[in-house]
Amino acid sequence: MTEVELERKLLEVMSPEYIEPLIKFLKLIRRLDELGVLDVMSNLLSSDV
Repeated sequence: MTEVELERKLLEVMSPEYIEPLIKFLKLIRRLDELGVLDVMSNLLSSDV
């Protein structure tokens, strides 16, 4: 991949149509973490439990 192709891909990914859903997803993950849901899921998937 050339530098120009890489720059084009980065600009494409950084466009609002890609960034807005990513921000919503990250806010959801943060909220799940605040509620302890991620810890529960981790414990359920852990082989130690």
